[in-house]
Amino acid sequence: MANHVARMAAEERAYRLREIREEQGVTQKELAERMAITQPTISALESGALDRSGIATIKAYVEALGGDIEVTATFGDRRFVVSSGK
Repeated sequence: MANHVARMAAEERAYRLREIREEQGVTQKELAERMAITQPTISALESGALDRSGIATIKAYVEALGGDIEVTATFGDRRFVVSSGK
């Protein structure tokens, strides 16, 4: 059950990224060219492979669409930003 919930959450995050790309009128091919990767890699990311992708790839995706990324570490009730694209 936990794996199913995690998979659904990954798919939702991927869907949101795809939605932003589409709102900007950018195709998977155009985004792949901006990132210097292949279109099938973009397709995999947008199909829920975010959890299996490196932070650098996800960062490149977000930045290629003009966004910033922030990595937060959580330890119980303590949270802090590990890395920020700003």
